[in-house]
Amino acid sequence: MKIMFATIVIVTLMNGPPVQIEDQKGPWDTTYECFMRGVTLIRETVMTMPVLTAHTVCVDTRPPAEKKGRPI
Repeated sequence: MKIMFATIVIVTLMNGPPVQIEDQKGPWDTTYECFMRGVTLIRETVMTMPVLTAHTVCVDTRPPAEKKGRPI
């Protein structure tokens, strides 16, 4: 299965708790595309809400059994 990345943005609002925004357009082929989508989501959010901080996370969409690496 090909590696694809889902975009998740976490923003901290003034006078409010952190909010998680999940992309409805992905998944994306590269981490670059994923992070650029995060930039777009942050830009759109800042235009409508008082954002203090924002972070983009790109998540591998493969099932855990298909991911290779050491267990944590």
